[in-house]
Amino acid sequence: MHFSSQAKSIPCLKCGTNNSLSKWSKNGDYVGWYCEDEPGNFNLKVKCSKCGHKFYVNWDSNPGPVMDLF
Repeated sequence: MHFSSQAKSIPCLKCGTNNSLSKWSKNGDYVGWYCEDEPGNFNLKVKCSKCGHKFYVNWDSNPGPVMDLF
């Protein structure tokens, strides 16, 4: 398990709701990331807690393994 200051406010591309994730890549806070409707090479799938829209957090380079957050 690890900590992320950024995984608690992932904006939905459809409705703008900030989503708090329970999993995040080990170095995800230190590698540039963005949200898109399609997956990139290094990604994490997200489902909006309000509208149910599915989208992806994509990292510019490998952020390490996805791990549970505290």
